[in-house]
Amino acid sequence: MANLQQTEDFDLKTFQDQVLQQVKRLEVSRYGTLAQPDFKADAAMLEAKVVAEREDVRGYICPSLNSFVDSTYEIAKIITTPLAGAVVAGAITIPLVPVLFAGIAFVIARAGVKGYCSDYDKTEEA
Repeated sequence: MANLQQTEDFDLKTFQDQVLQQVKRLEVSRYGTLAQPDFKADAAMLEAKVVAEREDVRGYICPSLNSFVDSTYEIAKIITTPLAGAVVAGAITIPLVPVLFAGIAFVIARAGVKGYCSDYDKTEEA
């Protein structure tokens, strides 16, 4: 959960850069050849799956995505602004943690944008 200090000092550009760095790190962790298992990455992916499935979170993500986006990196770039903005504004409560946002992008990429947003009704946008 974002605390008051985080939201007062929040810099979206810096945060997005950190999210994109985590996407690259998770790609190596999940698909590369690491000598040791990355338990932090695994934990982040588990939390990301739970957060990504929340209706309030999907309400901020799906209106921003289109079905032509399939790169995890591009998905992360697109979802960070509306999702972080909603957290800073107090509209939703999730941790402002770059690896979590990167994990959410992976969840969406695995499902495919069309699949992830298939039962989201864009007429009910947040």
